[in-house]
Formats: sequence, C-alpha cells, structure tokens
Amino acid sequence: MEENKFLKQRVKELEGNDKDKNQRIEALSFQFEQIKNKLFELRPQVAAIQPTPNDTITAMANESGWLSFGGEWQQALLKEQGNPIEVRVPKEGGVSWTEGLVMLKGSKNPDAAKAYIQYVTSAKGAAQLAWAEAFHATVPNQRAVDYLQPDQVQILRMGDSAAVEALLANIATRKIPPDEKAWQDIWNEFKSLS
Repeated sequence: MEENKFLKQRVKELEGNDKDKNQRIEALSFQFEQIKNKLFELRPQVAAIQPTPNDTITAMANESGWLSFGGEWQQALLKEQGNPIEVRVPKEGGVSWTEGLVMLKGSKNPDAAKAYIQYVTSAKGAAQLAWAEAFHATVPNQRAVDYLQPDQVQILRMGDSAAVEALLANIATRKIPPDEKAWQDIWNEFKSLS
C-alpha cells in the first residue's frame, strides 16, 4: 500500500482538533431548546428542502437556490457544468463525515479484500474514485492528480493543498449524539413547517 505521510499527519491533526470541537458539540446538547428555537426562527428563510441530491443540484444550477449544505461532490458537478460555485465553511465552523474501506474480521476472502483496498487507495484507484461517474470528490492520495485531467484537478482543488487545508481547518468530523432521535425529531418538525 502506498505511504501517504500527508494523510497520516492530517489525521493526527484532525484527531487533536476534534477534541475541542467535540466539547463544543457536547455543549450544544445542553442548549437543545435554544438550538431548536433558533432553527425554527430561521425556517422562513428556507425556500426549499430538496428531497434528492439531484433536486438540489438542479436548484443551484438554475439559481432558484443559492445556498446548500452538502458534499463537495455537488459543487464539483456544478462546476463541471460551468456554474460559478464555490464551497465555503462558515466562520462558526462546519461538520463533515467520512467514508472508509474496512475488512471485516472473519472475512471469507481477506486477500481479495486487502488487494481491493490497496488498489482503491493507490494513486490510480484513488483517481478513478475521485472522478467516478456517480460523483466527483477529493481523495486523500495526493498522487491521484497524476491520473486526472488538469480541469478535474482544478475542479476538485487537488492541486492546491493550501486551499484544501484552509477548508478543512474549521471542520469537525460528525459525531452521532447520544440523543440522536431527539435531533432527528427536531429536523423532521423543522421540515414540516411552512
């Protein structure tokens, strides 16, 4: 498997940064009613809650929507179509989630699983994942740029590690709150408001 010192260092930094951010997230649980009230106060400013990612992309492309929370893949697809769009993280910070490849204990074919993980994390495999037909997204293997077209590298901002670092600097990895159902209930109630 290819070594990626940059990625290992970044993970270490994020783990340290997440400690402070997790304390902020835990503090939010104590302010549950205040958060709910503020969220509901903002509802009149929300034009639509799109049922699918495609609906969000369409709204952004035809400018019936101008702000969306969502993955960078939406921004990449819109940029690829020629739309002037950028990803920004508010000064208050943002939340992200990650996806990963895992091999389960007791896997029936561990050699094939390891080979697959090695390929997907290689520069060539990562490039194919970065510019998949279904979505486009930045990948941790910076050498993937060697297998991407220059316009793809630009759209994904993979040629500018400082820009990626600036974007990631104020993002915490999403942690599932212990009272997740209560948060889901608030969101469902918020969506039902007109």
